[in-house]
Amino acid sequence: MIKTIFRSEDLPPEERLVRFDELQAKSLHPMRVRSDWAKDFRATARELALAAVNVVELTCSSADVRRTSRLVHESDPELISVIFSLSGGLAVDQLGRDAALGRHDFAAYDSSRPFELRIAAGQDTATLVRAHVPRALLPLPPNKIDRILAVRLPGQEGVGALLTQFFTGLTADTASYRPADVPRLDNVALDLLTAALAHHVDAVSDVPPESHQRTLLLRVQAFVQQHLHEPCLTPGLHRRRAPHLRQLPSPPLPGS
Repeated sequence: MIKTIFRSEDLPPEERLVRFDELQAKSLHPMRVRSDWAKDFRATARELALAAVNVVELTCSSADVRRTSRLVHESDPELISVIFSLSGGLAVDQLGRDAALGRHDFAAYDSSRPFELRIAAGQDTATLVRAHVPRALLPLPPNKIDRILAVRLPGQEGVGALLTQFFTGLTADTASYRPADVPRLDNVALDLLTAALAHHVDAVSDVPPESHQRTLLLRVQAFVQQHLHEPCLTPGLHRRRAPHLRQLPSPPLPGS
């Protein structure tokens, strides 16, 4: 399901940055790439295309990736992207904001406005994961989404951790996925993106109930996996440590 769309090792050194720039210029939201490492540029990009959500894992040398006003005017697919920093340095600049991301932090940006991504890897490479989804599929008011563009969001706890674990795991382990899994993975991805963004803009009430409930179930599963080693794992432990799980409805009684 996941495919490698760029590998610098397959090209002569002098062509690598040029070809990588061409790849970004032809992407869904065209961008251009600059790097001081043109003579020794390294990059590997792997893509997982679900139904609505598109995911890319990128490992590359230090680079600046820009989407200018001209590129926005020429082509705008109206996408909201979320980017996760896995190693190295990463910064997102949009709407006059500049979010410097640490490991497992994430940030959102909008294809309808100019932006810049700055990847800092020193003499090595940095790794990031980017997911984007059509803005129209996010059931959140546009003005609320705008408030968190290019803002550092933590991915170490709560629904942010669930979002980060899902997308980084999605690109790390695809051997067990089959084409029949695509609709389910796409729904989970969209639910988690919606829940994470809604959480950070106080828009949980805008999330459809069915999406909210599916996300709560995912949090239950993550909680159980995290505490499987504890002999005291009981429903009472859930209630004490994860009070939000009380929002889940009781299962229907047999015959009801």
